[in-house]
Amino acid sequence: MSSYVIAVPEALAAAATDFSGIGEAVRRASAAAAGSTTNLLAAGADEVSAAIAGLFGSHAQEYQALSAQVTVFHDRFVQTIAAGSGAYAAAEAANASLLQTIEADVLAMINAPTKALFGRALIGDGANGAAGSGQAGGAGGLLWGNGGDGGSGAAGQAGGAGGNAGLFGNGGNGGTGGAGGVGGGGGAGGWLGGFGGAGGTGGAGGAGGVGGASRALFGFSGGAGGTGGAGVAGGVGGVGGAGGAAWGLLSNGGPGGTGGLGGSSGTFGVAGGTGGAGGVGGHGGLFGVGGHGGLGGGGGLGGAATAGFAAPGAAGGVGSAAAGVAGGVGGLGGIGGAPGTVTTITVGDAPTGVAVNPGGDVYVTNRGDGTVSVINPASNTVIGSPIGVGSNPTGVAVNPGGYVYVANSGSNTVWVIDPTTNTVTGTPIPVGDFPFGVAVSPGGHVYVTNRVDGTVSVIDPTTNTTVSGTPIPVGNTPFGVAVNPGGDVYVTNLSGGTVSVIDPTTNTVTGTPIPVGNNPYGVAVNPGGNIYVTNQADGTVSVIDPTTNTVTGTPIAVGSGPFGVAVNPNTGYVYVTNHFSNTVSVIDPTTSTVTATIDVGALPFGVAVDPTTGHVYVANIDSGTVSVISG
Repeated sequence: MSSYVIAVPEALAAAATDFSGIGEAVRRASAAAAGSTTNLLAAGADEVSAAIAGLFGSHAQEYQALSAQVTVFHDRFVQTIAAGSGAYAAAEAANASLLQTIEADVLAMINAPTKALFGRALIGDGANGAAGSGQAGGAGGLLWGNGGDGGSGAAGQAGGAGGNAGLFGNGGNGGTGGAGGVGGGGGAGGWLGGFGGAGGTGGAGGAGGVGGASRALFGFSGGAGGTGGAGVAGGVGGVGGAGGAAWGLLSNGGPGGTGGLGGSSGTFGVAGGTGGAGGVGGHGGLFGVGGHGGLGGGGGLGGAATAGFAAPGAAGGVGSAAAGVAGGVGGLGGIGGAPGTVTTITVGDAPTGVAVNPGGDVYVTNRGDGTVSVINPASNTVIGSPIGVGSNPTGVAVNPGGYVYVANSGSNTVWVIDPTTNTVTGTPIPVGDFPFGVAVSPGGHVYVTNRVDGTVSVIDPTTNTTVSGTPIPVGNTPFGVAVNPGGDVYVTNLSGGTVSVIDPTTNTVTGTPIPVGNNPYGVAVNPGGNIYVTNQADGTVSVIDPTTNTVTGTPIAVGSGPFGVAVNPNTGYVYVTNHFSNTVSVIDPTTSTVTATIDVGALPFGVAVDPTTGHVYVANIDSGTVSVISG
């Protein structure tokens, strides 16, 4: 008579572990009791007490011997249970393997006739296409099975199509296209039941694949169209794939794929790419709902964005949704970002310095003819006649009231221009020898670097005379000057390779000069307080931390012969004129890296930023022009 034992290997293994724990607890208890029970001391010195102690000790020793035998038996029992568990587990694995083999053999027997006649299994899923091959996914079984997914494509190759299902099953998903290739189409769902496969994503700039059709009578939908590939740099994004159509009366069309993002431009003057159109929604069945149109792709960032201008592409339009036979039409892709432009304005002879009156005009010193040109920022044209000032005008700055201060290197004076009439007002203000740089503090005081005598003059704006106790001795050959929001004044010492810091409350140099690069020239302060210094001989820019007044990080490499430097007070982007490269370098303040290099006129020198529009004005000495950089 046969008998059957049903065993659960996991339960046997757990029981063996529990038994092992019990045995260990008994072993520890016996060991703990051994010392106090086998070595009893007699209660007294008489013979009776000694006999009683000996009797109890003898019993304890017999107990310990018996306990040791029980422990051995227990260990063997646990080993037997564990071995049984392992045997049952091995038998179960063997049986499972046998069942799997039997299942595979039976399935092969069932599928053999249809494979011989139609080259396709009766039951089973189709194989996936190999990655990087663009191979189509295999078809699902004629009766039952999902289509295989298409393989991804290599560069320039379309993704493989998803395999179709048979009577019951879902279509396979299309493969992703290689760079520039379209995504593979999704496979069709089963005739009696199953969803269409999703279209594959397009490669860079490639269209998304078409969603697979739904062929069932009701209750299923076509596959979603594939997402269009993002455009290459400045390129158009790929069109989203069309949603899969529904063939059944009550089935719904698949949604169209999202258009690809337009490619961002990394070059100033090149627009970002337009986003791809969203895919058309799939046709619904006679009484089904058409698929939603795909979202249009977002436009790419324009080249102007890399130069610190706001130039993102517009967002893509949303696809509409339609009911009935027709699917919704996909939205159009967004427009790419602005490329950025450079406008050239002719001014006087050897333009050197430039300053912007916020909300007003732009002032340019013409060193070669002793004049100041005035530019209307709305029309980017010179207005009126050049304003005659002193000899060799160089630095220029505007105070909070709009008055313009011009340093005349050849006459050792500062002239003041009234912004309402654009004429010189008052008499020239005498300063030090060969004045060059000019900057204004938040309180209106004007600081002028005197190149030859190594000093800084301070002008009181209420009287337009130099402040008592000045000029202030600084380093050798001071050129550039800038003031931070707290009023501290930073002066570049060209020959000394340092920056001096002036305390505005005492008008004295504070601390020791800050070492920077070779031949520091221009200096500017960003909204967060960091100080940027151009090192003309090194082709670099040093950044000073205002909390410690020390250089932070490594110098930022720019072009050849950097002179002027200015900061956009709203974005913090830094603009540096490269005198011998005829370019402007743009520095991202968050990464301290150059994000764009923009061609301007010959021998660019001074630079200023309009805080209202963000436009950048560059004085080009050799070409007698001002370049206006805008987004």
